[in-house]
Amino acid sequence: TEPGTLAHLDALGLAYLRFAKDKRAFFGLMWEDQGDPEKRRAEARAKRTGFQVLQEAIELYFDRHRPRHNRTSLQTATLMWSTAHGIATLQHNRILDTFDDEAEPGTLLVTATRAILNAD
Repeated sequence: TEPGTLAHLDALGLAYLRFAKDKRAFFGLMWEDQGDPEKRRAEARAKRTGFQVLQEAIELYFDRHRPRHNRTSLQTATLMWSTAHGIATLQHNRILDTFDDEAEPGTLLVTATRAILNAD
């Protein structure tokens, strides 16, 4: 997909959901509580590559489409990453459909992305 588009941002988020689903055990090892929170924070900071890809994609999107809000690319990337991570974690723990039997991860992610970006 073309960088700087909603489709590109959707593709990044959907790739994260696929990774969480397809690499279930690895995803669990990466994100389940393993004890020392300071050590986990340091490791997460060292592994910022995926987050940086998202932030750069958002910066390009903002350059091409004037956002209707005053958030920075960092704030927006944090919102979008936490949304994707939340969906992936709920799916990983098999509780995404607890309240909505028809909850579908990809649809939730795309809908949330548009809401965060105030895009149609």
